Amino acid sequence: MSKSTGAFYGIDVSKDSLSIGMWGDPPVVEDLPNTAKAIRSWLKRIAPSSSIGMESTNTYHLLVARLAHEAGHRVHVLQPRAVNSYAKSLQVRGKTDQMDAVVIARMVAKEGPELRVWEPPTPLQDLLRRLSNARGGLVKMRSSAKLMAQSYKEFEAVFEEIEKALENGIETLQQTMNEHIKEDRQMSGFNKRVQGVAGVGPVVGTLLSSLFHTYPLTSPDAAVAYIGFDPRPRESGKWQGQRRISKNGPSEARRCLFLAGRAAMNSKAWASYVAVQERKGLSPTQIAIIMARKIIKIAWYMWRRPEMNFDPGRIQ
Repeated sequence: MSKSTGAFYGIDVSKDSLSIGMWGDPPVVEDLPNTAKAIRSWLKRIAPSSSIGMESTNTYHLLVARLAHEAGHRVHVLQPRAVNSYAKSLQVRGKTDQMDAVVIARMVAKEGPELRVWEPPTPLQDLLRRLSNARGGLVKMRSSAKLMAQSYKEFEAVFEEIEKALENGIETLQQTMNEHIKEDRQMSGFNKRVQGVAGVGPVVGTLLSSLFHTYPLTSPDAAVAYIGFDPRPRESGKWQGQRRISKNGPSEARRCLFLAGRAAMNSKAWASYVAVQERKGLSPTQIAIIMARKIIKIAWYMWRRPEMNFDPGRIQ
């Protein structure tokens, strides 16, 4: 899509409504129903080739994003954490839907060239995303059920039944994802090869297949950053604080890959590499994150090179 030549808009999205802010002096704000008819009517009124930003939601933002893209506008779907940090940097005095819309509009106007342009997913990409989100939701519910079972011992049998039902749901969604991945030759071949990486099992293999198929990640570092495992330095003069990962991006993907990193730590293929990290005095959690980053980078190269397989001899 070509560079924006129109106005700059920010949209605060909810299930039933949209708060739209146009960047200017002063900013202009209006509210619309989150319906196709209202959105199409608004898109006909704004300048051609405008830039439109919105926060990523589960599904509520997809309608306006798709219709704006079809109308020829430049669409940016932003991480809520990034928008929140941007608002804090502006010292915004308060928080309402209208104020959030203006912050997003300003972010698009000022930072537009650095923001990723959103492209609509294919039907398969959208289906895999929805299945992955649904599976992640059931995993969280299963964890909550286990914690509640520990607190309410008298209802242990009830929570066991709930856990079994959730396990069945998780397994069904995983099988459905696997079946749809088999429909795509590239994803199917990659899924088999990436499970040869020590630490990667069927769940992470499916996750990585869907991830690389859906998002145009241009480098291994971009893949690491998208999932939120990129380290953020904290330094000032001689002072050096503890580095922390950004935790941007999909939390379920980050959780699964962290577990893959822990599994890799117990693999013979990674034993010498893990020993090097241990000699540095790193904690098991830090090493697991390092292993997760290594797995993501290896997987990215395997996705780009269909002839490539995991070679434990090249780990060092």
